[in-house]
Amino acid sequence: ESKSSFVAQLSKHVSSLENLELDVPRMVAMNGSFIKIVSIDVDTTSLMKLLQEMSSKDEDLTRHLKAIGVVESNNSDDKIAGGTLVKEPHATMAHYSQLSQIEMRSRFGNVVDKEVRLKVSACLYGDTNVALSVSLPKSIEGEIPVALPTSENKYPHITVWFAEGSE
Repeated sequence: ESKSSFVAQLSKHVSSLENLELDVPRMVAMNGSFIKIVSIDVDTTSLMKLLQEMSSKDEDLTRHLKAIGVVESNNSDDKIAGGTLVKEPHATMAHYSQLSQIEMRSRFGNVVDKEVRLKVSACLYGDTNVALSVSLPKSIEGEIPVALPTSENKYPHITVWFAEGSE
């Protein structure tokens, strides 16, 4: 009988939790939704211009980008040359497998919607991917500078293209 009483009480408490709302500061346009990644989003047009500029100074890079269709792609489809052109390029700061939802919100919440200047140090490319190695600033410029939390990614980068079967 005590087991039945316990289950009934537990059910009552669980059903009361369904309507519970946490008072979370407005940090993200996520409104409490599940966060898969925290990232610095990059403008695709600017990224492609930078790639064209970099390739104009490096014949091997030019050949590679042309071979996979990255530089000359006017295709609105993200599938090109046996791979995928990243439609929403970004530098990943944290992934849900690395930090809890609470940690992501508390560490990165104060930098949401802030403009971050990334420095591109190299274009890394091969048969399976094209990526830009980036360095992250210690703080975000503004009227009041804000510290940029350290990335969980050991090698910060922006993936531009990846071959089928790779990520």
